[in-house]
Amino acid sequence: MLKSNYQKPTKSKRTYLLNGIIKCKKCKGKMTGKTYKNKNGKDYKYYICQNFIDKSKVVCSGVTLNANNIEDFIISKLFSLSENKTFLNDKEKMIDIFKNKSDLNKYQEDIKRYESEEKKTNRKLDLFLDKFENGLIEDEDYKPRYDKLKNELSNIKLQKDKIAYIINDTDSIYNNYLTSFEKLLSFNENWEHLNNEGKKLRIQSIVKKIIADKENIDIELYMDFNNVYRPHMRLSRAKN
Repeated sequence: MLKSNYQKPTKSKRTYLLNGIIKCKKCKGKMTGKTYKNKNGKDYKYYICQNFIDKSKVVCSGVTLNANNIEDFIISKLFSLSENKTFLNDKEKMIDIFKNKSDLNKYQEDIKRYESEEKKTNRKLDLFLDKFENGLIEDEDYKPRYDKLKNELSNIKLQKDKIAYIINDTDSIYNNYLTSFEKLLSFNENWEHLNNEGKKLRIQSIVKKIIADKENIDIELYMDFNNVYRPHMRLSRAKN
């Protein structure tokens, strides 16, 4: 339809608020904002499946969405959510759910256990080296016993590092969640005074991903971890 009725995309200066986070529901590829002119010179703004543009119907039959319609829809949903008292009052509850699901306390206990094992194994190694220096261990016994202790230390450190990574990653997710929640609370503040770049940044600080076609839209928020809160938002068929 676009190819037959419209010219090639123009170099529009329009900021597409959802570029980078919106994906095609058919192929899960990214969608890109494009501006087209019809034969009368009128501009039309769309989000179009990039796979369809680059590789045609071989990869995807294509999803084309009116840019103004879907952007207005996303903004209205975020406005509604930012004013939803029930959702906002559930903040502490969702934080508790997150902490319980992430098992942070268990990971902290595991770190302490591995640190204790590491100290014990280091003491064993020191004692072993002392005995060797004092001639209490035969030369032929030294290498296998030394290698065994060093391997134990290496495995302990590996496990400890893995858990530390999980804890740091969980902390990062948790902090991002809190930041996203606070940004959602203030989403509508001074909205009318923001330029399009500012609006894009505000939306994308809250919305992680959008998967869309003309029938429905799934919106994933940054705070949407482990199904604690998952607002699947439906969009009625938009007129292009």
